[in-house]
Amino acid sequence: MPTWPHHLAIYGPPGAGKSALIQVARERGYAARDLEDAGSTYEERSTFITALDDTTPATLFGAADLTPADLPEDTRLILLAPSAKELVRRVRGRNDQRTHKWLDHALQVRREHRAMAEQGVFDLVICDDGPPARILDIIVERFAAAP
Repeated sequence: MPTWPHHLAIYGPPGAGKSALIQVARERGYAARDLEDAGSTYEERSTFITALDDTTPATLFGAADLTPADLPEDTRLILLAPSAKELVRRVRGRNDQRTHKWLDHALQVRREHRAMAEQGVFDLVICDDGPPARILDIIVERFAAAP
């Protein structure tokens, strides 16, 4: 099984491709977890993160609404930053009525993440509108543990 040397937190607005990336990582045998599966509230998601310890295999996970301060200290932060045009296309193509998935929210989160990127918060910013497999290849090249 391929491994990560650190936990990897994937940030990005709704529609950035976090869940699709996590699915591809799972299919390739990496430890990966979509925090939407851990629950729909901040409290439920932060409980999952709090449970990560030295015995937990390093995991790639969608950080959703968690802040970098919520994460284990050695976590690497990755931002998925598709173009605004691609983000709009993806969000409009969804059939999801949850307000945190709506376009205005996605664009607001995109602005917040861009500001964080300008402050140097992220270890890697991926500005690529390509498929999740290509995005995973970029992450693997940068972060995967040597065999």
